[in-house]
Amino acid sequence: MALLSALLGSSIFAFISFVGVAGPAVVLSSSDASAVLTPLAILQAVFAGLCFLVFGASRLPNKLAGNVIYFLIGCVELVSGYFGIKALFVPLAVLSRVWVWLSLVAPALVAFLVISVVLAGIMIGLAPGFAALTPSADRLASFAKPGNRRHVLITGGGTGLGKALAIKFAAMGAGDITIMSRSLANLTEAKAEITKAMVRPTEQRCHVVPCDVTNYTALDAAVTGLFDGTKDLAAPHLVVTSAGMSHPGYFLQTDLRVYHNEMELNFFGTVNTCRVLLPRMIGRPVSEVDATLGRGKLCLVSSALGLLGSMGYSMYCPTKYAVRGLAESLHHELLAQKIDVCCFYPSNMDTESFKVENQTKPIEAKIIDESAATITPAQGADAALRGLRAGHFHFTTEFELDFLRVAVNGMMPSPAPIVEMFWYPAVHLAGWVMRWWFDRVVLVEHKKKMSGKGSRLPAVDQTAPLLGASGQAPHRD
Repeated sequence: MALLSALLGSSIFAFISFVGVAGPAVVLSSSDASAVLTPLAILQAVFAGLCFLVFGASRLPNKLAGNVIYFLIGCVELVSGYFGIKALFVPLAVLSRVWVWLSLVAPALVAFLVISVVLAGIMIGLAPGFAALTPSADRLASFAKPGNRRHVLITGGGTGLGKALAIKFAAMGAGDITIMSRSLANLTEAKAEITKAMVRPTEQRCHVVPCDVTNYTALDAAVTGLFDGTKDLAAPHLVVTSAGMSHPGYFLQTDLRVYHNEMELNFFGTVNTCRVLLPRMIGRPVSEVDATLGRGKLCLVSSALGLLGSMGYSMYCPTKYAVRGLAESLHHELLAQKIDVCCFYPSNMDTESFKVENQTKPIEAKIIDESAATITPAQGADAALRGLRAGHFHFTTEFELDFLRVAVNGMMPSPAPIVEMFWYPAVHLAGWVMRWWFDRVVLVEHKKKMSGKGSRLPAVDQTAPLLGASGQAPHRD
């Protein structure tokens, strides 16, 4: 009987409180309380009071102080509502709702959050131990074997992350390393550093291919020339699409050609690279299919800003979101071809292009960026190698970005699905705080500008250094 009354009381209470919560709220917000305190509001108070009585009385044997308070509030609210005593009804109606949320909902949420954080912390702390007990296959192990002819091809390999990755593969022992870039000078300098890092110089080779990945025809011709002119060069076992650019600014102050240029390089450059190289990878003979690599692997480099939109990057974020979508689509499509696809989300990287990027970056974006880590290309390459070795689909450069990755993971493979399930409450809570802070920065800086105290970028064309002599967006082949 006690259980039945508790269930009945709590069910009626939940419904009545949900429907009638607008009554006390309107009363409090009205300057003429007598006009708002209608019979409907009084009726709601009566029913709510009855529910408190039933719910409180059914739980009294538990001797919990909270149930006694339930009982007392229900009694007083019932009486005050019935007789229309506004001085008691208004505060008690609000107090009863607050008490319900604090005593029922809040503890459950807090407990779930605490349990989630504790379990996540335990899992994170024990992760190295679990990894040692159950080691996974190193997907890049074959790149380190003496005499191997493993081929890694990296676009944007003349500088930054691409060059750092090429150096890491040279130190690992990869047989063939191909780097692509528009700048022959950068490629020549990078090749010298890559060659210096090789552990078996007589067995390893570095190939440079100067080309523009935004031009499909030129890229296809350059790749054909590479394979036709190089003896015993296998189709790539790993392709890393690292070529990219960013030219931040305010939406209405940025030349539209910047949007075209960034989409051309960041997204269509990635598409072109995959279209040119995938036929060679898929055509790899069955006898050469690797147990851990399959016919090959595509690593599409997105960005931390491929996980969230940010002020000042309206021209960059969409391109990196597109790369993420491409990776997710190709992951499914190429599964039957034994081509693995993954996506990498690096943070701010201390490179020459990042310094150029800071010249046009809005003040709001600079403030937000200062809260994020700025890593070296070598650190970014190390993070990429960890994800590649483990065979993860999504991977980032730091723990904070893993929270964002979990938030957008969707239906894609997760490196630790059980652990990340317990992250969700903390992830969403952190997301609320982060978004509030982003909005706060934008509003505060806007207020400064309106008062004449803040800095603002001049409304002029800042795109000249990025455009060709014709001043036109590149043609799509």
